[in-house]
Amino acid sequence: MTDLRVTTALALPGLASADVTAKVDVHNDGSAPASVTVAGTVADLPVSQAVSVPAKGSATVSATVHVANPKVWWPAPLGEHPLYHAALSATVGGAVSDSGAADFGIRDVKSTVDGTGGRVFTVNGRNILIRGGGWAQDMLLRSDPGRLRRQFDVVRDLGLNAIRMEGKLETDEFYQLADQYGIMLLPGWECCDKWEGYAPDSEAARWAGVDYQVAAASMTAVAKRIRNHPSVIGYLIGSDNAPNAQLESAYLTALQGADWPDPVISSAKDKSSPKLGRSGMKMDGPYDWVPPNYWYGDRLGAAFGFGSELSAGPDVPGLDSLRAMLSGSELDQLWQVPDATQYHAGRDTGQFGTLALFNTALAKRYGRPGSLEQYVLAAQLADYEGIRAQFEAYAARMDRPTNPSTGVVYWMLNNAWPSLIWHLYHHDLVPAAGGYATKKANEALHVLWQYDTGAVTLVDHGPADVAGLTVTATVSTVDGTTRFSRTVPNLGVGSLRTATALTIPKPAGFSGAYLVKLTLTDRAGKELDRNVYWWSTNPDVLDWGNSDWYFTPVKRYADMSALLHMAAATLTAKAQTSGDRTTVTLTNSGAKIAFFTEATLRDATGAAVPAVAWSDNDVSLWPGESLTLTATAPTDTPGPVSVTVAGANVAPQKLSTG
Repeated sequence: MTDLRVTTALALPGLASADVTAKVDVHNDGSAPASVTVAGTVADLPVSQAVSVPAKGSATVSATVHVANPKVWWPAPLGEHPLYHAALSATVGGAVSDSGAADFGIRDVKSTVDGTGGRVFTVNGRNILIRGGGWAQDMLLRSDPGRLRRQFDVVRDLGLNAIRMEGKLETDEFYQLADQYGIMLLPGWECCDKWEGYAPDSEAARWAGVDYQVAAASMTAVAKRIRNHPSVIGYLIGSDNAPNAQLESAYLTALQGADWPDPVISSAKDKSSPKLGRSGMKMDGPYDWVPPNYWYGDRLGAAFGFGSELSAGPDVPGLDSLRAMLSGSELDQLWQVPDATQYHAGRDTGQFGTLALFNTALAKRYGRPGSLEQYVLAAQLADYEGIRAQFEAYAARMDRPTNPSTGVVYWMLNNAWPSLIWHLYHHDLVPAAGGYATKKANEALHVLWQYDTGAVTLVDHGPADVAGLTVTATVSTVDGTTRFSRTVPNLGVGSLRTATALTIPKPAGFSGAYLVKLTLTDRAGKELDRNVYWWSTNPDVLDWGNSDWYFTPVKRYADMSALLHMAAATLTAKAQTSGDRTTVTLTNSGAKIAFFTEATLRDATGAAVPAVAWSDNDVSLWPGESLTLTATAPTDTPGPVSVTVAGANVAPQKLSTG
């Protein structure tokens, strides 16, 4: 008995029932026909069917059960992620000959291309903005279930709801974890190698007839392995190219033969195939540094449609991680030689072998660094503002009536080994600014500021409408002078919708860097969200007309230099640990803004703790404000733990947690 597969038909829109069909192939290796009874349970409901299987032959047994009030599988953060179980046995002559089992989820997934060319995914009848990253498998293809689970802990903590897997189709445990964590998966074929040899520039790479056979067999094998997982919401049968007619037909025939239940997409780029048509996805970059206001543009990778792989490129880890991955001379080179080839970046002969674009922007915007510490601080500021802007822009435009954003896949989620580019969390899992920015931008209930219009916008990624909200927006110069302040009460936002709270006018009467602070509170005055931006009266100006495939140049860089020369702030801090949870209370007892303050949890050896989940971090406090941060550490963290605190204008402190 082989290939137990389960498909579900969920009643929409009420979700009150589902028809669940289990199929299994029964094989008779004997020389005489066999009378077989296939029986068991599907979603805790009994099934039984008798079938006659010819000698040396096979038969497919199908059974459907009707489930009332099903426990529906939802992607995070829209609900729970329950799994059902199917278990069947084949009995011959009263004796069990074989058995099989599979977990599955009850959910409905559909995908279409909207009127403006963006691919839309609908789960259980609801259009969902895909917010994810591109997966990188371990460089040596090592499989460590414990590390894999820890990475899913990080992904969930970052607020992401999806992972794209380009050819890195991973182990069975990966899909099981995605099911359990409510993380949607978009697996597919690899770009730039044999899989796309049917349409290359090089004649030598073109496919022969046997290649089509191998491709079809591979498609069948992959479909059979992953088809039961509710986390899988589609399959991309092309990446940078869509398949030709012959290959598309082979793939679709293989998928149909494997009872594939989910959408099939022709390409991750804006390409078309004869039967599937337009992909509804774009791959227009960027892959290297662009300023945060890029994402609020109306071209290329800006926030409209479905961006299948895009980011502002470099993401420099924190000092602890850098000192662990780079030698002393490499650390010196990192901040002293802006255009140096970096071993821990891209290929040295390609566009991404240096951090030149990023380092130029750091020097132009924040000032040339005088030390490694200054360089890393500026890099963390740039990483935070850039990553936050990418996710926020796509969220802010997800429900606009024309040319909405439908999905964004950050390139990349992680790295196969320690790297200076393309990740939302570092290889050692020690958190840094890029991760904190991702978590901030992807909060289930969030308040954000749009760089292009000044609109302050509420975003609800959660399952329910929210009312009784108050937003306060404050604009301050770096010396703490308030230039604008407004509070708007009695606000609400619908589930999977946005709402405008107010518009902040363009600043006047001063020049240079300034800060924008947003707070969101509920009816009782409890702070639900806090979001601090830094920007300039002379913002970055993009040179869209000279864009290349991997970046858009800048005509003028924003002046942010004052941020690294702010007057020292007086910040008091205390910490307390109970079990795996550490609480850090920060209080600004002085007269200056405490800017971009980060707390780091350290184990008994003084090392930064990996995969720690902070409630918030890289925070800024105005005079008189107090914030409480919480850190939840992995249970195997060597204790006792301590906390270090430091900021752009906050002197380092070490706190005991006893």
